Amino acid sequence: MTRPKVGALKFSPYDETLYLDNDTMIRADLSSLFDLLQKFDLCGAHVMLWHRPRHKRTWQTEVPETFPEINCGVLLYRKNAATEQFFDDWQAAYDAAGMKIDQPTFRETLWKSDLRFYVFPPQFNKRIFEASELIWSDQPKPRILHLPILRPQKGAFKRWFSNLIR
Repeated sequence: MTRPKVGALKFSPYDETLYLDNDTMIRADLSSLFDLLQKFDLCGAHVMLWHRPRHKRTWQTEVPETFPEINCGVLLYRKNAATEQFFDDWQAAYDAAGMKIDQPTFRETLWKSDLRFYVFPPQFNKRIFEASELIWSDQPKPRILHLPILRPQKGAFKRWFSNLIR
């Protein structure tokens, strides 16, 4: 079983890559993210609802609860031997696991690796957006929205887009 994202990441033609799923929207400057690659090989954001049973799924390796899944829809990485090996290992784990989702094998592969990894703040992969954040919160504003409604394959966006191109 193959998932194009898992196999394609290592083939980025760039020394530094910010991978974004197609259901993301950039809302502010992201250039500061690339400063992280001076120290880290790979960066991502925690799955927001990591405490739910479906996000604690184990494939082969028991991983501490305090090392939650990473949402693989926003990944920042630099091309080097360590990340290329990580992507190869993740691809092999993903194929062997036979799962339709990539986060459990990413989590276990990351746990086993010596990769220098950093978790960025939730504003760089905002999955849950509440009205209170717009009205009275002093939290940093989201820089990357990652929402199902933005997914072109499903829902409101698909209906809107299909009406647009008619």
